[in-house]
Amino acid sequence: MVGVWGEDPTPFKNNTFITFNYDLLVEEALQKWEIPFRYDGLHKTPMVKYHQSAKELEKNANLEDVVSLLKLHGSLNWSLDLLPTPNQIFNDFKDVPIRSYQPGGAQELLLAPPVWDKGTARIGHPLSGIWSRAIRKLQTATRIIAVGYSLPLADAHFRYLMAAGLQHNISLREIVFVNPGFREGGPDKEALEARIFSVFRRDLHQKGILKLLPHTAHEFFYQQNIEEILGRRYPF
Repeated sequence: MVGVWGEDPTPFKNNTFITFNYDLLVEEALQKWEIPFRYDGLHKTPMVKYHQSAKELEKNANLEDVVSLLKLHGSLNWSLDLLPTPNQIFNDFKDVPIRSYQPGGAQELLLAPPVWDKGTARIGHPLSGIWSRAIRKLQTATRIIAVGYSLPLADAHFRYLMAAGLQHNISLREIVFVNPGFREGGPDKEALEARIFSVFRRDLHQKGILKLLPHTAHEFFYQQNIEEILGRRYPF
């Protein structure tokens, strides 16, 4: 992503955010930076409706040079139409529109629970297009950066995604994990590394393809020498 601000900017379309989170933090950050993006994998899905907070993004649906945002477990501003009577909308948190859930109501949040259910990736599920798109993005990725993710043992989603997406990838140059748990002497360092190496081969780390950076997200983005680590620089 940082390449869009370099002396030789990369196109927005070369960047993708893949997330299991429901919140709107990525959207808010991209809007703050005035970076065009779209929800990939949902376009023209008839049963998915956006809350007003996301409708403005539909104008980017047919643009070519935009960042792709893939929300594998759904989003707080997506819903499914079930019955003709409209549901209520209320603000539970400041400036974050949340749809109220009413069993048997007209609309339900389009959210998938954070438990393993391969059905979300199955054709016919409202989120299946997003999973398919994420796998295709990983198949052609040259750099993957995971910020703050600790790969819990129970999270089969990430393992499935990596296995399906990277199986035929011949372009990948770098996989970067950013987590303060990698710090020397940290209580979780060995367990965290063991989980990483249960998915990725140790020789990738030895070859410098797999990088384990012991930083918080704030340190990584604001305090470290990003140009030296990634070969890119930020605009601050």
